Amino acid sequence: MRIEWLNSSDIDINTRRSLRAWVDSALDDIGWPGYGDHRKNHSAGVTIVLDDPDESPNLTIGTFLSALDAEAETLNKRVSYHSTTRLELGFLASSNTSANGPEEAVRDLSAMWSGGLAHLWRRSERDIAAVVHGIDVRDGQLPGAWAGDYIRPGAEWADLTMPCHVRIVSDDPWAAASH
Repeated sequence: MRIEWLNSSDIDINTRRSLRAWVDSALDDIGWPGYGDHRKNHSAGVTIVLDDPDESPNLTIGTFLSALDAEAETLNKRVSYHSTTRLELGFLASSNTSANGPEEAVRDLSAMWSGGLAHLWRRSERDIAAVVHGIDVRDGQLPGAWAGDYIRPGAEWADLTMPCHVRIVSDDPWAAASH
């Protein structure tokens, strides 16, 4: 999973640090430590790899997203009074059983994030805040409404289109945090 500020150059360092604190809280909620080989901080976000055969990817991601949604709602209330900066978040989750260990999974997520996802984050009718690939999307297990779409990942997967789901709910807390 990867979560990141999409407009990091416009966000002050304390707000960016708060994103990492959200991730700690969300990991606590699903019973994982906020440190270790499964986590890598980026300049504007965090990548987390969950490699537990007992984990249900859709339930784990649903709990993680719900925790982040709650944090985004709190942030929206705070920011609306103190800032005019538009805050935009992006979330990507991919289930890849062929990755050999956390480091390779982090590299794969970074490559997917860096190439070809711009069309998913920016839509004329609405912003897309969350994308999942290879996750069994079931009613009620992931917060919000989801629709089928596609990913065209980075250069390592040139000419490959990967099916995914995007969260399309109009009152998405992350979208609310951007107004």
